[in-house]
Amino acid sequence: MTYRNIVIINDKEVDIKELTEEERKCLAEFWNRRAANAIGYQEVKSPKKIC
Repeated sequence: MTYRNIVIINDKEVDIKELTEEERKCLAEFWNRRAANAIGYQEVKSPKKIC
């Protein structure tokens, strides 16, 4: 059995291992922000862009 980690980016299926290290880091930060918001945390807005 083979496991593949697929994400949809610009309406295309992309295997996570095909992403660059920077793209994976940005994706992980996005997922973490979404998860934190889902359980009630609110992000403090700052002028600095994270990703």
